[in-house]
Amino acid sequence: MIRRKKKGRIVTGIMAAMLVMSFGTVCMANGSSNHYNFTQYAYEDYYDNVSAFARKDSYSSMYVLCVNATDQFRVHALGSSDGDGYEDCSGGYRYFIGQGQSVDEMYNFVRENGYYYAGIKGEYQYDGYFHASGHFLADI
Repeated sequence: MIRRKKKGRIVTGIMAAMLVMSFGTVCMANGSSNHYNFTQYAYEDYYDNVSAFARKDSYSSMYVLCVNATDQFRVHALGSSDGDGYEDCSGGYRYFIGQGQSVDEMYNFVRENGYYYAGIKGEYQYDGYFHASGHFLADI
């Protein structure tokens, strides 16, 4: 009986340590230096829907948080070699996002396609005024 209780305490201790370590990982990812703001606009013929580009140092997923938006919109990953021109590096993955929502693991193929800078592109489905803002992390 004593041996079973001791084993249970050890397993509980290991599980608690794993939980604490996972919290540290989340905090470190959100505190990354590759945290970039984005702003998206659409109004009649004017459409500013590409973020600035951030250096991407790994093959990891990206993170996007929409802080403010007038409506839902789709986002996907872009890649760039110099931060000026860009290519779709989403692999076909598109994510609907709105105010207060996030994409915790945005799949992307930026590094796989030979690019070192990542950005996001927003697509609004209607004609008319649209505005969104938030931030993204190139590496999580």
